[in-house]
This record gives sequence, C-alpha cells and structure tokens, in this order.
Amino acid sequence: MDYEFSTNVIDGTPVAKVDDPQSAFGTWLTSEVGLDIPRVKALLKLLESTADSWQEEGREWLLECESGDIQLAHHSMTCDDEMPLSGENDLRDDHENLSAEAGLEDFCALLTSWFHHISS
Repeated sequence: MDYEFSTNVIDGTPVAKVDDPQSAFGTWLTSEVGLDIPRVKALLKLLESTADSWQEEGREWLLECESGDIQLAHHSMTCDDEMPLSGENDLRDDHENLSAEAGLEDFCALLTSWFHHISS
C-alpha cells in the first residue's frame, strides 16, 4: 500500500493520500479519523488484540476486520451492493473510491504512520 501524508496549508488539518485501489483509506483517515488520537490508539490496540473479527462504525464509514482482512466501506455502500450498469463509468469510479480492502499488516503500518503524523 502506497501512501503519503501532508498538512493542509489553509487550515492545518492532516491529509492522507492513499493510492488506488485503496484510496478510500486516505479519505477515511482525512475526513473521519483526522486528529482523533484516542481513536487511533484504540484502533491500534484492537489490531494488536487476538480478536479475529470486529467492526468499528464511524459517522460515515464502517471499518471491519474479518480473519485478518480489513474492509472499509462508506455507509452509502452498505445499503445497496449492486454495481452500476456497464457504461456508467463515473458511478463505477465513485463505487471504487467508497470502499477498500487491505491486509492486517499493511493497515497496521498505515494507521501507525498516521498516528505519528498527527501526533508530531
């Protein structure tokens, strides 16, 4: 998973950019997690636990761990799993930006790096 972090020069908020096909993780970190250090710490602790499956529901996103795989989906994606009809490329692109999957190790690395970025 390739990613980079920066700071918005206008308002000083942290920004995460994650490359496709996992770009939704960047949106989630930027808009949902932000500077919430206690939330990041709680997620890191949960990732270190022996729990094989769990979920964390946020304002706009659902984060799930199932057998070592991390799945992220925008709430709008959990209502209707149908893909757009062929030819509706713009809608298909939106669909891909509203969900992502990662392995446990990659997600832990991403979240740990985000923690260091927002706490420095």
